Amino acid sequence: METYFKTFAKKYTCKSKQDCHRILYESFKGFAKLDVWKTCLIRVSTNAMADSVDFSVESPGSQVFFGSRFFQLLFAAHYIFENFDPGTVAAPEWEDLIDPIALELNPCLLERLAFLPSHLQSDEIQSPGLFINKFFYKKPLKKWLKQWNITLDFGLCNESICYGYDIKYIVDFKLYNGLLEACYLIYTRHFTSDPNAPGL
Repeated sequence: METYFKTFAKKYTCKSKQDCHRILYESFKGFAKLDVWKTCLIRVSTNAMADSVDFSVESPGSQVFFGSRFFQLLFAAHYIFENFDPGTVAAPEWEDLIDPIALELNPCLLERLAFLPSHLQSDEIQSPGLFINKFFYKKPLKKWLKQWNITLDFGLCNESICYGYDIKYIVDFKLYNGLLEACYLIYTRHFTSDPNAPGL
């Protein structure tokens, strides 16, 4: 999987605000809704910790494709960390928490629960940049990319990451969820417009 890591590291580098806009837009508008992202992330983490991988729901190819999408999200988040301040919303309304299409398609409160952040503190919901800062202060991008690559590798084989690797790999699973939610909030507040539209 080391070759996989090196290949995607160059392919998905995020060098501009426009790149960041495109990645977040394609991730949450084109690839999948937030609830699907969360399900896929849980599945990768579960398979990585299990002694025997379960592909009854999702094929190895689907899991690899999801892994590549998460690589892109890591690069976009790192661009935000270094170059973009997403600001603060002191009293978030629905439109600050859930993207416009999801709001329209899910008018009931129970339907909207899956889109609300559950891995962020209240101040991080107001200012999702706080979580992204914490994420990359913990370790640099290259280490996160390599760690995600190792996690994905174990998610595809009948061997548990629990053996031979530090417990930090398991603890950091929760941080992936927080990063996903922080990126989604930033997408919702700043990047729901089509990046290919005239004038953008």
